[in-house]
Amino acid sequence: MPNRLDVMTIVQHVSKYLRIHPQACDTPEGIARWWVNMDGPVPVPVPVVTVEAALDCLLMCGVVEAQSAIDGRVRYRRRADVQDDRLDAIAQDPEFAVPKHTGLADPDQPPRTWH
Repeated sequence: MPNRLDVMTIVQHVSKYLRIHPQACDTPEGIARWWVNMDGPVPVPVPVVTVEAALDCLLMCGVVEAQSAIDGRVRYRRRADVQDDRLDAIAQDPEFAVPKHTGLADPDQPPRTWH
């Protein structure tokens, strides 16, 4: 189960990415690899399960939509009706997008180290 703090961090990164790249569309694997920049000289791999949990939160709050492609894979993108200020608000305070009852690990626990 992903740690709540990890998920909130990914929610922030994805919100910022969608703000800058409003036409972006990718799979959870692609988002983990290309959208989520965990700062630093060496890219830090992000677990896909954490990205999926963050995407679920963004789906629940109506920021992203999921589409099944011909290849059977699900791709996520920004909903056309989402305003920039909503993404900015989520990037500032991801609690806005992460419901309290998600089953994620306790927020008082330190975030996991991604390998």
